[in-house]
Amino acid sequence: MHTRKFVIAALLATGMLFSGAGIASDTSLIEVSRDQLHAYWTPRSTTATRMLDRGPLKTARERPMADSVELEYTIDKRGRVRDVVVVSKTPERADATWAETGTRAFRYRAGPENPDMHPVRVVGAVMHNVSAD
Repeated sequence: MHTRKFVIAALLATGMLFSGAGIASDTSLIEVSRDQLHAYWTPRSTTATRMLDRGPLKTARERPMADSVELEYTIDKRGRVRDVVVVSKTPERADATWAETGTRAFRYRAGPENPDMHPVRVVGAVMHNVSAD
């Protein structure tokens, strides 16, 4: 019992218990543009996996939907979209929820240059609102 306490105390003192130093996985992300993405990950289908929430109509009347949205997002090891961030949108005060939700709904499979299913960070992805007003 005393030995276990000593080992935990030693790991805490060196910072190895919570730092992940003992884990042998590489968690660094490869940063790719939207044009390079197909080499690492390809969409499983051309449609999203979930229905998109249209949100309350009141919000749509108060804030118009953005015409163009630039996003950054991560595709994890399982092909799921995480950490979606809106970099810019036009017009600036418009609602970009449709772009964030739509991006999160896609699922990907590993491409030819990514047999180990390495996570990537997609930068500079631009989505355009093509809905009929």
